[in-house]
Amino acid sequence: MLTSAAPAAGARVYSDLEAGFMAHHQGNNDLAMEIYTRILREEKLPAGDLAIVFFLRGEAALDNDLHDQAIHDFTQALKLKEDYTQAYYYRALAHEKLGETREAYDDLRKAAELEPEKERYRRKLLALVAETEAQGLDRAVESGGDEAGQTVSAQEKPTGPLQ
Repeated sequence: MLTSAAPAAGARVYSDLEAGFMAHHQGNNDLAMEIYTRILREEKLPAGDLAIVFFLRGEAALDNDLHDQAIHDFTQALKLKEDYTQAYYYRALAHEKLGETREAYDDLRKAAELEPEKERYRRKLLALVAETEAQGLDRAVESGGDEAGQTVSAQEKPTGPLQ
């Protein structure tokens, strides 16, 4: 998982990551977020490793319904690792929870482009488009700042391998 922390620090990081993972797995998202925050503050980690820790904290935040925090953490992970497909996917879920359909669509589309073999990404993208159409919100995004401005245009439906 993590790459190149110094040996003593590496053992501590692995121990902390395991504790954070277990706390999250047991539903104690506050503790998991606290542990991941401590790792981010105290450890000098390579960018790829930091991306993982931001992602894990984002997952815990999402599960704690802290959608803005989750979006922030997934965005930080993506700044450190631009091709972090899962970060795009989970950030899309957070955007969707906040009603930010346009942003959710963009992230789902990116995840599906990065890993076209992942059925989960394509299914979620198509479900978002279908839900948007069913709600009658499939007007062009360029229409302005109203609610339709936060939706997916019918002209932007995924084509090719995504259908």
